[in-house]
Amino acid sequence: MRPEHGIAGGMDDWDQLRVLLAVAREGSFTAAARRLRLDATTVGRRVTRLEVALGAPLFVRNGPQLRPTSAGRRIADLAEEMERTQQAVRNVAADLTGQPAGRVRLTTLQDVADQLLVPVLVDLALRHPGLRIDLLTTPETLDLAAGRADVAVRVGRPAERHLVARHLTTLSEAPHVAPSWLAARGLAASDVVDLRDREVLLLFADEDWTAGLGRARPRLRAGNVATLVAAARGGMGIVMCPAEMADGLVPLPALPIRRDRSLWLATTPELSQVPRVRVVMDTIVAAIGQRRPAGDTGPHALPPHDVPGS
Repeated sequence: MRPEHGIAGGMDDWDQLRVLLAVAREGSFTAAARRLRLDATTVGRRVTRLEVALGAPLFVRNGPQLRPTSAGRRIADLAEEMERTQQAVRNVAADLTGQPAGRVRLTTLQDVADQLLVPVLVDLALRHPGLRIDLLTTPETLDLAAGRADVAVRVGRPAERHLVARHLTTLSEAPHVAPSWLAARGLAASDVVDLRDREVLLLFADEDWTAGLGRARPRLRAGNVATLVAAARGGMGIVMCPAEMADGLVPLPALPIRRDRSLWLATTPELSQVPRVRVVMDTIVAAIGQRRPAGDTGPHALPPHDVPGS
């Protein structure tokens, strides 16, 4: 492959390098195109243009999957540094206004967003009109270091050693059911001592909480707890949920299962010092940290601390 336009023909354009970086991160033209909001043909053409400019292949192709060559990896690393520099410049520009302003991308689960974060975001919008929050609700753990989000509220302690994180609160989950479900079977809540032949409502990724309690009958599987709770309120079956989400339901105290889920706030060390990110984090801590259960002595009021990998 011989260069047709020289290095400057493709390497002096940040947009070209941004495409290369997305392909290196995503592993395919299609996935990179989705992330960049381009079509896959355009992404492929821009990578080819860079390869022609350099006179060297940047990716090894294995069907639709792409793996960076040695040269591709080196250039992607440099492009990542450029991306961080650009972000740092934007951060400085935002800081010069004296007020937190700009976009903060916050990722979490849909249930956490609905139940805990929406009031926080309303408060932020009223106090800091220059802020713009992109709320990314997904069960996927987005890579903060790769720039896929700025701040995450996660269930469970973050495993990445390079992140700055703090514990927010602990939600205690227990089996709940609608009074109408009990009444239809002539039962009191204390009568339900196992799940044998009982209707249960399950998350796709969390079906093992019924183990050891008798052979239950799954009636509904869904991707978020709010959907299951709504079905439980209609008398469809038993749901595992925190008390904070159980309005209209009653707990089943004789079922020997209780589970604590800890919520953690995480970001990168660099972003933790950016005012607009810091104000979002501090507001979340102030709001959600107040909800901690009695006996929870987690470091809600402490500054962010490095979290070692587990």
